[in-house]
Amino acid sequence: MSVLEPMALGRPVIATRMGGISELVRDGVDGVLVDAGDELQLAAAMRVLAEDTALVERLGRSAYERMSTSFGPEAHLDGLLSVYSMTLASPMGRKGR
Repeated sequence: MSVLEPMALGRPVIATRMGGISELVRDGVDGVLVDAGDELQLAAAMRVLAEDTALVERLGRSAYERMSTSFGPEAHLDGLLSVYSMTLASPMGRKGR
């Protein structure tokens, strides 16, 4: 959630390339990804975003769009309905009717 919340506010994210974060944040598109434990990369990413307001705006718009279309409530509902539809259409799902 700590990655998705700023994206929902239209803010770019600086995060590490750990776990599933790189599936949420696309480096240079929605935010900036740095290697875990690399303080120099983190400082450089912070400096770039502090100095380049146009980049912040572009990444922020992209982050908001990605959050809205891929991870927002509507996207989750669509995914859930898709699973239910596939389940009901399967032979096992039809037996339960």
